[in-house]
Amino acid sequence: WGFIDRAGQMVVPPKYQRAGRFSGGLAPVMTEEGWGYADRSGAVVIAPVYRGAEPFSEGPGRVAIFDADGVRRHGFVDRTGQVVIPTTLTYASDFHDGRAVTRVGDRFGYLDANGRVAIAPRFDWAGDFSNGLALVKWTEGGTVRQGYIDVDGAFSWKTP
Repeated sequence: WGFIDRAGQMVVPPKYQRAGRFSGGLAPVMTEEGWGYADRSGAVVIAPVYRGAEPFSEGPGRVAIFDADGVRRHGFVDRTGQVVIPTTLTYASDFHDGRAVTRVGDRFGYLDANGRVAIAPRFDWAGDFSNGLALVKWTEGGTVRQGYIDVDGAFSWKTP
């Protein structure tokens, strides 16, 4: 995989096994060593040491490793390659409205950009935030319910 500009001109010749979209001047790229990030010239600027990498989203980029037990773990790096949230999460989404979905056991909640729990994991399912709201689902009294929460975890609407 390589990169072309908007006019269709080759900017970076195909030299990667896979590549993602640019965000904040960097794109995730896969080499024989693993996933890292390249700049617009094609130079790898964050070492390809990960088993997965996603475009930067509201600051950090989501990366993944496999731990000693073969379990995929997620974390986040900044644009210099510094780990800002360690790769210890069993699941994480990209950041939207300052929150990333994470899973603890079988419950979903949200982290802030510093890796702190912003909304405790109490949902059966949680969607990404958009315009300050996220759809969540939970079971109450044997009934699956759903509603929308704000970035502080307060309900703005839920099923009766």
